[in-house]
Amino acid sequence: MVRLGDEIEKIANQSLASITRRKKIASREINNIFGDINSFKSELRESVIMTPDDPNFSKVYDLYSRVFTLEQEMEPEEGLKQVLELNTEPKFGNLYGPMKEQWLVMSHPLIDKVIGASNISMYLFDDLSSRTVGTMHETYVMVAPEYRRIGIGSLLLKRNSELLMDFWLENEQDAPFANPNMYVFNEQNDPLRMTVEEYIADTKSSGIDQCDRLIWWQRRNYGELEFNYVQPPLDENSDPCYFLTLNIRTNQDYVPSSLVLMHLQRFVHFSVLKGKDPMEGQNFMDMKRELEPFEHIAILRPDYLKLKHAIHNLDVTPEDCNTPIFELIRRNRIELRPFYN
Repeated sequence: MVRLGDEIEKIANQSLASITRRKKIASREINNIFGDINSFKSELRESVIMTPDDPNFSKVYDLYSRVFTLEQEMEPEEGLKQVLELNTEPKFGNLYGPMKEQWLVMSHPLIDKVIGASNISMYLFDDLSSRTVGTMHETYVMVAPEYRRIGIGSLLLKRNSELLMDFWLENEQDAPFANPNMYVFNEQNDPLRMTVEEYIADTKSSGIDQCDRLIWWQRRNYGELEFNYVQPPLDENSDPCYFLTLNIRTNQDYVPSSLVLMHLQRFVHFSVLKGKDPMEGQNFMDMKRELEPFEHIAILRPDYLKLKHAIHNLDVTPEDCNTPIFELIRRNRIELRPFYN
């Protein structure tokens, strides 16, 4: 029996040692050539990918495959390209209104290297209950490990929001109410629903603890929607992903369930199922049935620092590898309520 935190810290330190070497090289390069971090960031080359035949897509996918390694969350390159192909499919616009999928890419100023990227889907629609005129789903946001902690992730989020506003203006949409809202959604790994093996594997590949990642997002005003989110299978050879949560950027404690459903139907139909009707799938219909009876859905803001401490103090055996963390928490009679608002 070992303490889970000791295993996580050992693996994280091994990963960090490799990342640290690359970070030192990148840091010297930034200081010697650009003078400081802000000058380096101001010189980053920004581009947008909207078609599957874009020559830069393979470079983005190289970074993607370094950052996202868990089997259930990773898509093959062809799957990601398939969604881009749907940009030219008129049935989605006819069914839902203006929609667009794209990748925002940040490349090194001097060399042919992608150091950050975000995959976003944008949907324009009116929802009176939330005073919404559009939503965005940040499907993937990633930064090369050696260029983290210098503000590139935050820069990607800022540009994502600006691109959503640009999309709204380009389509000359008229807001049916004053001071309309535009909400941003994303998915995050839920440390409680991950198995011990998944928790350790993702920490090893990413170099960051699950709870530390969630703290980063929480500081940027993202909260967890309180319902049983399940991402349907990304393709016919995949299984549903049960260890994700659906999150939204807001300072509110509740949001209308109509907003969540309207966004979720578009995201699942377009980006997850790649054109297959979500109404024909059990996973989406289960979520729909759960959300519909409620006027509002609560936003959770867990104390991830306390949760991390509880997880790291769990004692585990080799037989626990495929056991979800929440089951170990329950087995140890740890009350989860103090970690949640």
